[in-house]
Amino acid sequence: MALFLTILTEYAVLLILIRRNWKILLVYAILINCFTNPLLNFMYLFISPSIWPLEGGVIVIEAVLLHLLTREIWINALICSTCANGASILTGRFLM
Repeated sequence: MALFLTILTEYAVLLILIRRNWKILLVYAILINCFTNPLLNFMYLFISPSIWPLEGGVIVIEAVLLHLLTREIWINALICSTCANGASILTGRFLM
């Protein structure tokens, strides 16, 4: 459920900020989050008790992937990743 909400939230942000083909952005949101979300959860549970450094790493990884997939300039990809992950964190905190 958490992964689904993360994908849905981040997809909505990407759709607003990047404004490209909605189907392609949905695929990108699914692919990116299916990679980073399990990695983040594993590292949080078994390696680091602090979520913030891990989330910072996820933002950078997702920015790189967004840059490569969407061909957005680096700073735009970083802004999109930061906004998407911020929205995802806020959504998770609100629902928990």
